[in-house]
Amino acid sequence: MGPWRYLIGLCCFLQAPLAGADMPLLANSDFFSLNPTQTTIALEQPICMFKSAVNVYLIGIVAGAPNTPLYDGNKKVNASTYSGTQGGKTGPYIVAKLPNQQCINIQALSNMADPTQVQSILSKYVVRVGADVTCLTNPNFVGYCNAPLQGNTQYSFKYLFTDSGDIVQSETSWSLGITTVNGKASSTIDTWPGRRSGGMIVLTSILSTLMFFVFIAYVIGFAYSIANGSPAKEVSRHDTQTTAVLQKAQEPGEVTYSSALTGSERYAPTQQA
Repeated sequence: MGPWRYLIGLCCFLQAPLAGADMPLLANSDFFSLNPTQTTIALEQPICMFKSAVNVYLIGIVAGAPNTPLYDGNKKVNASTYSGTQGGKTGPYIVAKLPNQQCINIQALSNMADPTQVQSILSKYVVRVGADVTCLTNPNFVGYCNAPLQGNTQYSFKYLFTDSGDIVQSETSWSLGITTVNGKASSTIDTWPGRRSGGMIVLTSILSTLMFFVFIAYVIGFAYSIANGSPAKEVSRHDTQTTAVLQKAQEPGEVTYSSALTGSERYAPTQQA
């Protein structure tokens, strides 16, 4: 056990310098193909970097802003909030306070195939900067505001490892600049087809609506005519004349019926002379 004891001691001695030499990195592009976006940046959480720490503070700052101290002389965290720095424009701010992830009981990324474990696994490995859209408007919000980032703006980040009293034990270097996506102005959006103007789009919408109402009126009229029936045409009648002649030989005193049938006339018997 002698040599192993010295090796363990050396690892503990180098733990803080190794942590400080690291920096926050963008999350794996296999899981976040659109990163960064216009308002968010997904970063990898620090895992097994400083085991004795209890909490991890994620600090953010806009490129070019004054880099004010993150902790006081006693190494207690005193960085400002999102609102106090205008979202990092006037100095570094606390993005989030996270529990320090230990090496034990970490879920394997291979379990991502199980849809029921995806969210819990990602919450262990990734922190999404700018994910909270309500903390600025909710008057009852408690904690550090991880509000949406500004589009087309470069940010840098670092981690502070603290104990339970928020005393800094170690820290990483600032990350390289990460620029959010530049959002398009509404006037530059391609209004397919043919890049129609706003007036043309409104006119087309109105005409389409009118055509719809005309079609509905036609359908209603057609259905009404079927339900009530079409006007019946008067049946043409033809007057016919029929002459009935008794062909057999008449005997004296026998009556012969000779008539012309027109319309609804009845037979009129005639006495033969």
